[in-house]
Amino acid sequence: MLMWRYLLKQFVHTGQDISSNEEEDIVRVTRNDLRFDISTIRAATDNFSARNKIADNKYGCLYKGRLSDGQNIAVKSLHAEHLNRSFVNNEIVLFDAKVQHRNIVRLLGFCLKGDDHRRRFLVYEFLPTPLDRLIFGDPLADEHTCLDWGRRYDIIRGIARGLLYLHEEYHSTIIHRDIKASNILLDENMNPKISGFDLAMFSNDVDETKDVTFAGTMGYMDPDLFTNGTVSTKSDVFSFGVLLLEIVTGQRCGRVWLEDISEDLPSYVRRNYMERTILNVVDPKITDGLDHQIMRCLHIGLLCTEIRRDARPTMRSVVHMLDCYTLSLPDPSPVVNNIDELDGGSSVSSNYLMSSVIESIDHSGGGFVRTESEISITSVDVTD
Repeated sequence: MLMWRYLLKQFVHTGQDISSNEEEDIVRVTRNDLRFDISTIRAATDNFSARNKIADNKYGCLYKGRLSDGQNIAVKSLHAEHLNRSFVNNEIVLFDAKVQHRNIVRLLGFCLKGDDHRRRFLVYEFLPTPLDRLIFGDPLADEHTCLDWGRRYDIIRGIARGLLYLHEEYHSTIIHRDIKASNILLDENMNPKISGFDLAMFSNDVDETKDVTFAGTMGYMDPDLFTNGTVSTKSDVFSFGVLLLEIVTGQRCGRVWLEDISEDLPSYVRRNYMERTILNVVDPKITDGLDHQIMRCLHIGLLCTEIRRDARPTMRSVVHMLDCYTLSLPDPSPVVNNIDELDGGSSVSSNYLMSSVIESIDHSGGGFVRTESEISITSVDVTD
C-alpha cells in the first residue's frame, strides 16, 4: 500500500519522468493480467504493419490489432525519448487502480520493455469511431453512422456520466484535463467512452489543484487556468460544455465565421441565446430533434462554459439537468467583449483570455487524432 501511494503521487499527480528502477516498481505493483509480451503485440498488429496503423504523431503511433482469441485491440506505441511527461505511467496507474465505468475506455494491458527498448506500449479495447469524425464529417461515414439527435443526446449523457464517475464516484477525484471530441470513442452500439488520460491528475482537494503547466487542447481549456494557475473538476466541466456545444452545433470549438464576424463557439452560441435566435446555431443535419430538448442542451453548455468557476455546475448537477426536464435552469451570463466588463456573474470567451499567451506556446504535440483547429499543449512550463 505504501508503494502504491508513492507511485500515485510521483507518476500521476506530478507527472514526473521515470527511471528504469521506477519503471520496474510499476511492473511489480501492477496486476499480472495487465502485462503484455512484445511478441504478443507484434503478432496482433502483424508486426506493426502500415495497413493496421490508425494514426500517428511525433510521440508514436496507434495501431489496430487482433489477439489470438479473436479480440480486437488498439495498441498505442509511444517513443520513450519523446515522453516529457509520464503518459504511460498515468494510464497504467489509473487503470490498475480499477477505474472502471461503461463510459470509460478499458485498458487491457501494457508493455514497458519492447524488444528495442525505445518504445512503450498500451493496449486498449478497440473502439472503431472517434466522436469528432462523426460530428465534423467523415467521408467514409454512411447513413447508418450519421448522428441523429437521439444518438447525440445519448452520447452527451454518457460523457456526463463518465465524468461524474471520475469526479465523485471513484474513491479519489480524477481530473481528466483534456476532454475533447477526439478523446471520446464510440463502441459498436454508439456508447461513448472517455479516453486520453495522458494528462489526468488525482486530486485530494475536490475544489482545485495547483498546476505548474498549461495542459490540454486550445479551445477546450478552462480560462481560469490562465488567471490563477489552478485546475479543478470545474476545468473538466468547462471542456465538457464546449464539447456539448460542438455536438449540438456541428461546429468546431475554434472560430465560427459569420460574414465578416469571427467568434469562438461559446460566444457564438451565447450571443444567439441572448438574441433569442438560439435555434440558428443547431447543426442543420439534425432534423428529428425536439426543439425544447435541443435548446435545453445548449443552455446547459452555456452554463458549463461560464468564465467563473463558481458559476459553473458540477457534473452531478449536469447529469441531473440532462435527466430531469422539469428542473429549472439558471440564466447564463451575457456575452462580454471586453475583460473590463466582467462582473460577478459575467462571462468571457476562453479564446479572449488565452490570446495573450498563445504566441508563446509551442504548438507541437497533442493527441493521436488531431484536426487543424486543435492545438494540443501537453507540457508547457509556466514557472521561471
